[in-house]
Amino acid sequence: CGPVVATIIVVLFIGIIAVVLCSPISILFADESNDPTSIPIREIVSETNQEFEDEINSLIEDHPECSDIEIFYDYPDGYTWSSYWPEILALFAVNANLRSDNDVIVIDEAKKEQIQEIFWRMHSIEWEVDEEEIPQPAPTPDPVTSTTPDPPAPEYTYTLKITVSSQSVEKLANEMKFTSDELDMMHLMLTDELKSCLMTLYV
Repeated sequence: CGPVVATIIVVLFIGIIAVVLCSPISILFADESNDPTSIPIREIVSETNQEFEDEINSLIEDHPECSDIEIFYDYPDGYTWSSYWPEILALFAVNANLRSDNDVIVIDEAKKEQIQEIFWRMHSIEWEVDEEEIPQPAPTPDPVTSTTPDPPAPEYTYTLKITVSSQSVEKLANEMKFTSDELDMMHLMLTDELKSCLMTLYV
């Protein structure tokens, strides 16, 4: 029975690998595809994070009149926009694999753009310029003529207020009209174990 059992185990193992490689979870093997057209996940994450940071810096550069800059990050404690990459990769993998029947092992330029589009859909940058008048001393009457000079022209300070926020992965999945099966797969990919595996792709 020994050889038979060993054969069964090998077949089962091959079957499991085949199922994984044909599912969204196969994105975990993206860095091992050896395909010359495949773009490393780490490269996509780094480039996109930099583009997002550049967008914030560009807003600041576009408002030289603002002497003060206030940036509010509307995220849970300890989170930034770069903390959501496991969610973004899970959304991408489920959307690309289950909906479009594309493999998510080879990440070409088109798939890179899909990943970045999901990133930008999840996060937002809002801003406003707050104008505040600088208090001026009241004009002093001339002691000789008893006339009061005109008040000085008003002066203002400007503060650029930037709010960086995100929507939850569930809300974005609903916007993308995920089915219950697609939501189940997304949540599976975001269990602690698989989420940690997704993080190894770019950390």
